[in-house]
Amino acid sequence: MSTDTNRPPASRVRGPLTLRVAVGSKNPCKIEAVRKAFEDIFLKNNTATNDAVIEQDENEKSVQIVISSYNVPSGVSDQPFGDVETREGAMNRAKAAYDAAC
Repeated sequence: MSTDTNRPPASRVRGPLTLRVAVGSKNPCKIEAVRKAFEDIFLKNNTATNDAVIEQDENEKSVQIVISSYNVPSGVSDQPFGDVETREGAMNRAKAAYDAAC
């Protein structure tokens, strides 16, 4: 992980913070589960919107969550067998979604 020495500490950053999330699936249920998980963690008292961008109240530190979904291969069988293959497929999709987003 690289660090930007010209960037101010997080406590001095003004304006909304943007958190970009890449989902390695086009399945609406999976996208909604990811949206809900990030909202629960970062926007505890906020209600969801129908689009993929969610913002916090103005009184609190503003966080904007932007979710993008990508149809990427898992690299394992359609019905993975066991925990190892399931985790391998999930990691492959996560890496492929990240690569697609960048």
